[in-house]
Amino acid sequence: MEKTFRFEVLSNLAGRYRVATLSNNEFFFRCGQYLNLVSPLGKEIPLTIASSPLELPNLKVIYRPEPSNPDSLLLEEMLDQQTVDTSSPQGSVGYPTDEKHLVLICKGTGISQAASMIEHCKLISTPRKILLIWNTDEPLETQAEDSPETWFPSIDQIVSHHQEILNYLETQRNSLKDAHCIITGDPEFVYTVHDMLLKRGFFMASIQSDVFDYAPR
Repeated sequence: MEKTFRFEVLSNLAGRYRVATLSNNEFFFRCGQYLNLVSPLGKEIPLTIASSPLELPNLKVIYRPEPSNPDSLLLEEMLDQQTVDTSSPQGSVGYPTDEKHLVLICKGTGISQAASMIEHCKLISTPRKILLIWNTDEPLETQAEDSPETWFPSIDQIVSHHQEILNYLETQRNSLKDAHCIITGDPEFVYTVHDMLLKRGFFMASIQSDVFDYAPR
């Protein structure tokens, strides 16, 4: 049986995107990994860790409440308790250990993984360049309300569809050569962006995504 960890819930900040801070002295993870919150009935809900391992024993998770989603309602209920159980760390996506540029292309709450990477970069004082692109399906008038910039470092570009991602990347083509790329979001989004990068000749040092593991094609 896989080991579970009991975290103390230190805080759970309200908002369109909620940021929960958890603490456990025995839990360790690699930058870029996620965990599963485990309900009392054994249901697992995956959440990407949104902080650096250097911040342990505390870590952060980010989620967006969805009143019509049963998993979201359960997640909120669990994180409103004093403690919550989790799985061991999951996922093969990892922080690149060299100093090549880093491109983070995120959709929705997939920005959690970017948060972990950017915080880690700051804590180790790396000179690498980081480019962060956040995709939201919300209409333009609500993007300002949705923007996580109140709790997150500066976002280089907010977009609403794949063509806008491509247009922006074209303006950054020189700095993207031989960069590491991490893509987060649902499988359709991840594979669309992945194929677009290859088709348009963006030559990356590596392209990583958790989708490649849990939804291979």
